Amino acid sequence: MAYLDGYGELSVIIGATDSMLYVLGHDGTHRTGFPFACGGKVEGTAAVGDPDGDGELEIAAACSDRGLVWLLERDGTVAEGWPQTVAAQSTGGVSLVDVTGDGVEGGGGGATCERHGVSIP
Repeated sequence: MAYLDGYGELSVIIGATDSMLYVLGHDGTHRTGFPFACGGKVEGTAAVGDPDGDGELEIAAACSDRGLVWLLERDGTVAEGWPQTVAAQSTGGVSLVDVTGDGVEGGGGGATCERHGVSIP
């Protein structure tokens, strides 16, 4: 769950084995742009953060059987430069981390996801 539009109403983020990422509003309706077709099973937990430092939250999710990691804007559009492909395939989730210590997940400017120790620039 995350406050994708700032504080007020929580959204629920659900990855599914039907290859879809669902984002539901507080009232149970799909948010604009969702569900999103990831192209493979989404079995792990999605992450929410601001890896591009634009002040807006993005959603990171991985396809466990395809080795794809997606970064999506809160309206369901794909962030520039994504998806990224990783060699590791697992049912684990995605983490957004501040690898440079500048207060921005992904080191500012370039998003970095860490999925089971695999860093994606």
